[in-house]
Amino acid sequence: APVAAADLAELDGLFRPGLRDYKAKVFRQRLQDGYLCYGAWIDNRLVALDWVATDSDYESTSRVQLTLSAGSCYGLDLNEHPDYKDQGIGLSLLSYALDDCRKRGFERQYTIVHGINKTMLLTSTQLFGFKPIGKIWTRKVLGGHRASWEIDGRSGSGAQLTL
Repeated sequence: APVAAADLAELDGLFRPGLRDYKAKVFRQRLQDGYLCYGAWIDNRLVALDWVATDSDYESTSRVQLTLSAGSCYGLDLNEHPDYKDQGIGLSLLSYALDDCRKRGFERQYTIVHGINKTMLLTSTQLFGFKPIGKIWTRKVLGGHRASWEIDGRSGSGAQLTL
């Protein structure tokens, strides 16, 4: 179901204590910026959260500003409450979000799955039909970070990437 600003209090327990304040700040900012937020609830408890950007997003791990082409959206930051892991709740929420995005007119959804997350790489391709379209590499250069990518046959580098 959609999640709104009034649900901020429900974030308790969804994130490690050291992350809660940061995630609450991100939660408020994303809602203000027009991101779509989906939640899974069990017994009035928010147990999973999934975000979708509809025009752009700053991908902090690779330090790249993603800009989305018309008809595209970007799924990010799928989280499950630790007490509810391995029950398929995150996958169900992702399925719901994908369906809702199609109903909203998005023809494709991009996401970045980190190479170490083998479970999500397999699941997103086998269950949801996602197709790997490229890779992003980030390396430290002269005290900063530099991203390079190969996406859909295009190569580039820098802090901007249009999908």
